[in-house]
Amino acid sequence: MAESRLNKRKPVIKGYEKILEDDYVEAVQEGESIYGLCEIEGIRYPYQEDVLICSSQTVAELPGFSDENIRLIFAETFAELQKKWGAADYMGATCCSVTAWKNNNQITIWTANLGDSAAFLIVFDKNGKFREAKQLTELHDLASEAELNRFKQLNIKHKIRDRSGKIRNVPLNDYIQLTGRLPTGINVSRGFGDIDSEEYGFSHKPDIVKHEFNLNKGDKAFVIAACDGLTEEILPTAADIARVVSKHQNKPLEEIAEALVNAAFNEGSNIKDDNGETRWDCSTDNISTGIFIPGEQAASITVLDGHGGCYKGYNLKFMNYNAGKLTKNIAMAFYPALDVKIKMLTAIANLLMRMNAIRDSLPKKKDIDNLIRQIEVILNSDAPIISKFLSSMQTIDDAYMKEQKSYTRPSFRRKKNVLDFINKLDNADPKFQYARILKELKAIFPDAANRPLPRPVKPPQKAKREEKKPSRQKKK
Repeated sequence: MAESRLNKRKPVIKGYEKILEDDYVEAVQEGESIYGLCEIEGIRYPYQEDVLICSSQTVAELPGFSDENIRLIFAETFAELQKKWGAADYMGATCCSVTAWKNNNQITIWTANLGDSAAFLIVFDKNGKFREAKQLTELHDLASEAELNRFKQLNIKHKIRDRSGKIRNVPLNDYIQLTGRLPTGINVSRGFGDIDSEEYGFSHKPDIVKHEFNLNKGDKAFVIAACDGLTEEILPTAADIARVVSKHQNKPLEEIAEALVNAAFNEGSNIKDDNGETRWDCSTDNISTGIFIPGEQAASITVLDGHGGCYKGYNLKFMNYNAGKLTKNIAMAFYPALDVKIKMLTAIANLLMRMNAIRDSLPKKKDIDNLIRQIEVILNSDAPIISKFLSSMQTIDDAYMKEQKSYTRPSFRRKKNVLDFINKLDNADPKFQYARILKELKAIFPDAANRPLPRPVKPPQKAKREEKKPSRQKKK
């Protein structure tokens, strides 16, 4: 399923004269899915970065998984990316990933988000009239009641200096309501990076939510992912976004994305501060928007928005690694990390499917039934995906080695070796049908037969206390 990039060009934004190198409008096609992408940097710091990525091939198998396993796939992907690329102070990135597919007249959408980037569903009826507009994600910013309640439960105190010069501890919630930010300066409560904010309750745990929506015949649905440059005080609600999309709903997707960015930039130009000047964080912010129409093939868009990295005197410290590089690293690794976990669970599912298919052909079903139960227990456990994968490999390998050892056990008639056992399998001896099937099952896992399998680590045993022998005192 090759990805093809179509119609990439510079955006045409009314009043936006500073077209930068990274500004673009683009249509991307992968399989049956087409994505419309548009991004402008605006007037912002060059070390901050937005990234839009999309994929259909990676998520193609997701509709076949249980809800629990889909949540596990996204949760472990976010945790892995934070561990590998997010260990940085005073810089980070928000992220919103939205995956959707259509089955008959029902749309299934999965969102996984950190921070204030957001996803939306916009639906029009067969006559092009507005039917539904829904924001699919809860924002993780310091205006969110849910996040403020989470901070309140943490019961964190922060030291401040009052007007008299005295230092006193105040609840973190009071500080947030007074300043609108965490003590480290950021105004989001979750994201990648920003490990210096962890002591104040900053979290790397995403919200992973499933949404289902029933369509009427002829309805047209659009799924949108965007950074806060599109939504924050500019097109703040799903209805505002739907108003723009409705005017361009019959145009190519990349032009709809461009229209959203255009509207956000120009709406932001009308927002003034207390001095009557244009707010710098509105029309001048980076704006990134991706859009697609859900089909039978699963499709996915992810937007990441970098922030921080070069303030509070840390310019020299982060000259070689800034928020832009952190964001790009996470973006490059996002779908590959997701793909590995999906392939591992797919291998286990294929294993179970194959075992159930061949069960009826075996004269003795006790061994294969026992093996199926073991694999099902592993698949439905709460263990990490890599542990499920390795445990399934180990279970099949142990069953195969058991058959091999049973054959090669010395007997009084003649000595048997492994080579004889392998020859029996290759010659299709009916007595070795179960062992032959185990050999086939081993091949389902990549390189399972060619690399050593990890054994479970035994917990350390407590050292035995040596009894002290009574010392013999020398006689004087």
